[in-house]
Amino acid sequence: MILFSTQKRISYKAELWDKMQHIMERYNDHMAHCCLEFDGMLDFGALKKAVQHACNRIPLFKCVFSYGFFKAQWLENKDFSIDDTVSLAETEQPEKLSQEFLTQKLDERQRQLKVLLVRSGGRDTLNIVLNHMIMDGADIKQFVALIAAAYTDIMKGGAGKVPFKSGRRDEAQILEGFSAEERKKVERLLSYSKKAKHKISFPYESISKKETKPFIERLIVPSDLFLKSKEKASRAGYTVNDLVVACFYRALYSFMDIDVSKSLGLPCMVDLRKYMQGGDSLGATNLTSMVVCNIGSDIGKDIFETLEKVNTAMSSLKRDYPGLYGLPLLRGVFKYVPYALAKFLIGTFFKNPLIGISNIGVVKQETLNFNGRTPSYLYFTGSIKYAPYYQLALTTYKNEMTFSTAVYGTEKDRQGVKLLFEHMQREFYNFCQ
Repeated sequence: MILFSTQKRISYKAELWDKMQHIMERYNDHMAHCCLEFDGMLDFGALKKAVQHACNRIPLFKCVFSYGFFKAQWLENKDFSIDDTVSLAETEQPEKLSQEFLTQKLDERQRQLKVLLVRSGGRDTLNIVLNHMIMDGADIKQFVALIAAAYTDIMKGGAGKVPFKSGRRDEAQILEGFSAEERKKVERLLSYSKKAKHKISFPYESISKKETKPFIERLIVPSDLFLKSKEKASRAGYTVNDLVVACFYRALYSFMDIDVSKSLGLPCMVDLRKYMQGGDSLGATNLTSMVVCNIGSDIGKDIFETLEKVNTAMSSLKRDYPGLYGLPLLRGVFKYVPYALAKFLIGTFFKNPLIGISNIGVVKQETLNFNGRTPSYLYFTGSIKYAPYYQLALTTYKNEMTFSTAVYGTEKDRQGVKLLFEHMQREFYNFCQ
């Protein structure tokens, strides 16, 4: 929503989760990352025009984030240039160049988006880095689909001006379908749900930023294994997400050699659009919260027992307004307290999860049609974490699931992440067998 307009500049309101992402910068770089691989080449000129249209439809990409003592806001960036936003590079090492590009941190005071088309041997890789403050995973998928639709229209002779949602971004829209009684219940959910009783963190080699560098590590669960595990889980009454969480639990306890007397509270991201009519936000925004799954110190003797425990814990959480705990308190703080003070209070008293999991979900192939050409492979991943924080992200595309982790670490840490992924994949195989 536009707050005011002058001849010189336009201002947009910074919403609750925009601010929360900004405050969390002490834990991560608050960027989101997309990588789409194609078997052929895209038209770079059409791609640039498509991104230009997408930025016009989501004007925060053409803004800078500005904050002072009293408030935070988005201000129109008069220096925005599509030529500085979208670029093309040819190389013989596409993976290396893509990794270097994706692990950069943008300065929200200057720009919110960068796109690089990497070309190598007649194949293109489309890399996107964007400010997570503007939107979460659900809307990032729609944003990339918008670029694809605009690209297709341009290639067919159009101007690329395809429609996109442009309504409100605030969190209040979540509750608009609630009854008066439900609203009263939600307003009493002042504190977060189950906390992690024990501080268990990923065993980083070093927490010094001087000794680490950003990297993104991945592992692909092939389609045959994914489909088999999905079918078997469904027959038993479990979701794929239950299975992933169970495998993650077992992998963590095995890889990290966690004391069996300690329980690991595992935060799982929740898309709050589930509470809205139609299941979608009015505008591109952040509407993601979390629940903490805690199955106790006894995780079970095998994947089947762990899965049953996870399903029981998650089913219990789903019955009690998952993701809405703490929302009234945050709304109150931002409403009545100056932004600088709110930033200090939340940054001081909010305890960011040491280990978490975010299932970005399924990316539908038909939504990413670039004039008849769809990605042969893709993955999306969230912010790059600073030690001691760690997050597992999941993307499913063409019945393949990609595990990804984005962290600042050493080469030893990278090998540790790979080993953790191997433990997870082994649990998938154990379940299927």
